[in-house]
Amino acid sequence: MALLIWAAGVKVWRNVGSGDATKPVQMGNWLAIQPTQTGPNRDAIGARIEVKVGETTMRRELTVGGGHAGGQIGPTHFGLGTAGEAQVRVLWPDGSAGSWMTVSKNQFVVIDRGATEARPWSPPQS
Repeated sequence: MALLIWAAGVKVWRNVGSGDATKPVQMGNWLAIQPTQTGPNRDAIGARIEVKVGETTMRRELTVGGGHAGGQIGPTHFGLGTAGEAQVRVLWPDGSAGSWMTVSKNQFVVIDRGATEARPWSPPQS
């Protein structure tokens, strides 16, 4: 059995906006949203998240798989640009719509099915 090792030039990219690596420029505001519900589909696969900023509505469907080595699910990222807050709701897998709720910029939030407010969440520190 032979082991083939291929060494190629590897690059790691870091988005620094209009700055450089020594002085990055803030890229804009964001939200990371994780819907949850009780039952066997606790991660709400098949749900759609809607985020309204001004006159723009962004939508993402929650899916798993379809990529290399299976799939995983976690908070869904939305860019807010210069907005300080957004209106957010979840269209649950069964088609029911959650309440619109106001969420402030630059945070992770969990939206529990039936909730009227998003719950802030912090990722574990490693």
